[in-house]
Amino acid sequence: MKQRSLTHEDVLSFRVVGDTRITPDGQRVAFTVTEPYGDRGRPPRSNVWVVPVMGGPAQQLTFGPGSDGHPRWSPEGDRLAFVSDRLDPPRQRVHLLDRAAGEPVALNHPGLEVQVAGGLDSFAWLPDGQQLAVLLRKCHDPDQETRDQRSGGVIEFEQYPCYTQLYTLAACGDRPRCVSPANSQVWEFALSADAHRVAAVVSDRPEESSWYHNRLVMFSPGRDDLTTLWQDRQRQVCTPLWTADGKTILFVASCFSDRQLYAGALFAVDIATARTRPLCENAPFSLSRLQFVGQDLIAVGYANESALIVRIDVDTGDHETIWRQDASFGVCTWPQFSVDQT
Repeated sequence: MKQRSLTHEDVLSFRVVGDTRITPDGQRVAFTVTEPYGDRGRPPRSNVWVVPVMGGPAQQLTFGPGSDGHPRWSPEGDRLAFVSDRLDPPRQRVHLLDRAAGEPVALNHPGLEVQVAGGLDSFAWLPDGQQLAVLLRKCHDPDQETRDQRSGGVIEFEQYPCYTQLYTLAACGDRPRCVSPANSQVWEFALSADAHRVAAVVSDRPEESSWYHNRLVMFSPGRDDLTTLWQDRQRQVCTPLWTADGKTILFVASCFSDRQLYAGALFAVDIATARTRPLCENAPFSLSRLQFVGQDLIAVGYANESALIVRIDVDTGDHETIWRQDASFGVCTWPQFSVDQT
């Protein structure tokens, strides 16, 4: 076959595959396919697909005209939740799709929109498989913006800031319930194994700039009191993760340039004593994403110009590089590991 140079037309024709999610039984993978560019200022169209882990033909699950993304399997693997702007673009809402058949059903959260930030998890299934925990924010009023324009007023960035808070959404369609403390901007969250406690990255104000003064906290859903576990005015905290026994919260901290673009040192905070200790101290890499695979902590990170995947012993901080290559990870292409740990 005759080779030729890559052209800009080729680049504009590439569709992006990302956000892979393996079913709990390890048999299938849900993923997104995104068109190369959007139309008339809208985000590129994307849909959710599924393919067998062992190979075979891929099946398209969603066919909406908008942006469908962030697929998340229920604990039993019989339903798939995803975020879409198909009903009221550009506002994002959570939809449910039954694995057997049927059309996606939008969950009931009028006046609220899902906060999707790059590769960060904006929602998660609760262990009972009947509810989801979701980061929601009150929708901006476009009529107010129109009135400002007609009156000759200048539309300012974040002129009407609103808090993003943690809600629970019932799969049956009941109204959402706010479960995070009032007047706390929730940027990220992680549920304990029993879902009785939440680790979260929060700020006191909702403006984007307040993220640079965030802190790691813990609270019980539905209660207004929270406990600050870690704060450093020189560094930001991100990607909290509970250990299986619920005794420790892991997190990454560093002096970051932008939200969503993070890589730093790994820390562990003991819930009982609130004492924080560094893991992998003096290691020649920075870490970004954390995931438990069985008893092993698997982390994605960077060392010099290489991307790597590291296995870490949480008790000792010992680490082993299991993959390394001169490459980079995109926010929609973080590695995902199967339940059988292979």
